[in-house]
Amino acid sequence: MSEFKDTLKSFGKTQTDYQEKANSLDKWKNQFQGLETEVTKLMSFFEQKYEESAVDDDFSEDVKAKLENRRDGIRLSVKSASRLLRRLNPEKPLETEIDEFINDEVMREKLMFSEQQEASVEPEEAVTETIAQESDIVTANEDPTEEGAEIAPSHDEEVLEEAAEAEEANTITNEDQQIELQEQVTVQQQDQSIQAKIELLKEAIENNQHVLDQLDEHNQAAQKRFLTFIEKGVAPVLDGLFSGDKYGKELLEQLSSENSADCEKVEKWLEIYQILMNEIKRLFDMFSIEYFSPEIGESFNELKHEPIGVVEDPAFQDEQIKEVVRYGLTFIKEEFDIRPAQVIVVKNKQVVEQRGNEDEV
Repeated sequence: MSEFKDTLKSFGKTQTDYQEKANSLDKWKNQFQGLETEVTKLMSFFEQKYEESAVDDDFSEDVKAKLENRRDGIRLSVKSASRLLRRLNPEKPLETEIDEFINDEVMREKLMFSEQQEASVEPEEAVTETIAQESDIVTANEDPTEEGAEIAPSHDEEVLEEAAEAEEANTITNEDQQIELQEQVTVQQQDQSIQAKIELLKEAIENNQHVLDQLDEHNQAAQKRFLTFIEKGVAPVLDGLFSGDKYGKELLEQLSSENSADCEKVEKWLEIYQILMNEIKRLFDMFSIEYFSPEIGESFNELKHEPIGVVEDPAFQDEQIKEVVRYGLTFIKEEFDIRPAQVIVVKNKQVVEQRGNEDEV
């Protein structure tokens, strides 16, 4: 009975696992549908803001040329954004086909059918042969005074009473043996019935585990497709805007140092970078994506940062971050980084030489 309960519990776990994994796949389907809608909005938004970013004649010729150069960069970002829907490929549906899953209702029907088949065989039929064999043994050992045997006449009443008592006791014994045999066969049938149910449950568990493995594969494929789209499709658009924004800030600092009359107008024009980046952030927020940028001067962390260059700067300590080249991306729902932030790290020669001297000593 313990094995039956354990097997039934394992079957029940496949039911809860199936519901969880099937729900997860449904969420991915809904997420891709929502992503298609939001990407379409983002593409339209980028086109609109690009059209509004025309550089008018209010700027000096030099500044106007620089802003036109920046606008060309924005045009490339808009062009990249216009290809996002094609990268998403909404025409290709998620893989969702699975083999037939055996649920509680189907399993109950299988078990009930098994019970009905067993019930169609009467218990008495199952023990007939055994009882008959036992009866043959009893008959072979019967007293010759029983039916069919010649009994010498006797007038001793005491002997007759003993014979009658022995016959009665023999009859009771035969009945008890028959009852005991029937009980043994009944227990055996129950054990066989339980074992048959256990086998049915084990077959269902094996079938369901195969279906659960299929669901796992589909969920993993959906997640990979989603993250690949974010990393290879949307993130490069963000990277282009990030680089353009850095250049725009450098231009603004230069104009400010020159006391240019165009400073305020340039600052206003450069807001387009933040506007477009905020639109991408809005998209990321909806789908549990977060982009992060380490602080300048923050210590290098090999788990979250990717060093793509080394510079000397006495104003910084060794292995402090001098510059951020590219945002990192985190998938909040699963709590892992899609990609690290790319950074320039400080490595001062003095520190390197000092370490070399210490190694020699």
